[in-house]
This record gives sequence, structure tokens and C-alpha cells, in this order.
Amino acid sequence: MKISEHKKGVWAAIIAAATFGMMPLLSKLVMDNGFSVNTIVTYRYATAAIILFFMMLYKKASFKISGKQLLELCVLSVCYPSVTSLLMISYDYLSTGISTSIHFLYPIPVAFMMAFFFKEKVTIKIIIGILISACGVLLLGFNEDYELNPVGILIVLAAVLIYSIYLVMISQLSVRKLTGLSFSFYVLSIASIYSFIFGTIQGDLQFMNDSISLILVFMLSLVSTVISNIALVESVKRIGSTLTSVFGTTEPLIAVLLGLLINDEPFSIQIGLGMTLIFSAVLIIILRKEKRKNS
Repeated sequence: MKISEHKKGVWAAIIAAATFGMMPLLSKLVMDNGFSVNTIVTYRYATAAIILFFMMLYKKASFKISGKQLLELCVLSVCYPSVTSLLMISYDYLSTGISTSIHFLYPIPVAFMMAFFFKEKVTIKIIIGILISACGVLLLGFNEDYELNPVGILIVLAAVLIYSIYLVMISQLSVRKLTGLSFSFYVLSIASIYSFIFGTIQGDLQFMNDSISLILVFMLSLVSTVISNIALVESVKRIGSTLTSVFGTTEPLIAVLLGLLINDEPFSIQIGLGMTLIFSAVLIIILRKEKRKNS
């Protein structure tokens, strides 16, 4: 039975969310071994770019892109290290749970930008789904005594805005015509150069010679970078930025589940309610499309 483009997009979004959701755990394990954020990010992007290079050779994929697409890719590649750096900086002002939760409110600005600038129709069910998922994400993150530092909030909101613009630009620029494999290769290659330059300026780049850390970085590059980015691009191309961003709110859900299973973190009613709300939001979006198709 032939799978529809919409279903392919939904599955791609779910895969992207699941693999991105593993990133906090893998990154923290490497950080615990004493490596800086810039070091981890540079190794992660460079390793992912190498993996993608050999994947393209194996598939005999074309490396050809236009000058316009190269310019667009250079702009989009700035988003990667920028979002990561801003989030890490925000941790100095807010708890990681609060920062991550605010970051995953990005479906709201994505939906607004697509509706306001590109006239994408946003139905009431999509709006309800976004609001429900946002509430679920907040419940997952705001599960402790916290103090909302205005500087930290502004920094993480800047990360939200940049990531939202990134998702919208993928669906609107000429690079949308590239395959997910080709797009991810160029974005991550350029992003690795950016992060290397930034880390050199910061002076905190380290040589990674620890075998365990190298294995973890390889897993981070393959699972939470290569697979996740290809899936993200394919999802945006098939179901659009708005729906992809809604499914993306399951990323912190995956992160929480991994924390419960691997790190033996405590489970609470609040966490359970947050998970339920996120699942409900995703089901609303899926059932909305299935109902429309069967009517």
C-alpha cells in the first residue's frame, strides 16, 4: 500500500522529534567528561558532515547547488550555532528545564509567521493543538521552584525566534528543492566552520582524545544530527513548518522519558499531565487530517 506524502511527513516529524529528543542526554554525558559546549558542537557538526558526505557518495547524490542556494545555506547555517549558544547562555540565568520549555514554544511564532507573512491557513484545531502542546511543555519544565530572570527569558526568546525563522525559511527559500540529504550536508558543513571559528575566538576548543566521549559524539552526530536533520527537512517539505513544529514539541517529552528510564529521575503527576497534553495535541493534528481525508 502506497504511503501518502502527508503520512510520510508525519512519520518524518516523529522521527525528527524522537532523535532530537535524545540530544540533551547524549550532550550531557559528553559535557560531564569535561568538554566545552563549543568543542562538542564543533565535533558534532563536523562528524555529521563527514557521515553525510559518505552517504551522498554511496547514493551517488549530486553535490551541485546554485549560487543562490549556497547563499541561503550560509544564512541558514548561522541558526545552528546561534540557537545552541543562546540556549547554553540562558542556563546561566534560568534553570535548564525552564529554558528548554520556553524554547519549545516555537510552534506559536512559526504558526504566526506562516499565517501573517505567507498566508498559510491556520485552523482552529491547529491553534488548539499548539496551545495544548505549549501547556504540556511548560508542565514538563516548570516542575521546580524557579525564579524568572528577565535577561535569561530575553536570551531564550531570541533562540526561539531564530529557530522559528529557520523552520519558516526552509519551506520558503529555494533550498526547499534540495533533498534532505543534500540540505543537511551543506548546512552542517557550514555550521561546523562557524562553530570552529567561534570556539577559536572564545578560546575553549579542546582536542577530544577520550574514546568514550568520541563514541558518544559519534552517536550524537548520527542519531541527533544526521537522522534528525534529514527527517526535519523532509517533514517540512511534506507537511509544512507549522505542523512540523507542533510535532517537534514531543522532543522534550522524549528527553523526559529518557531521563526517567536511564537517569532514574522522579516521576510526578505534573509530568504525567504534561505528557498527556502533548500526546493529545499531536493526536488532534493527526485525527484532523485523517477525518478530512475520509470525509
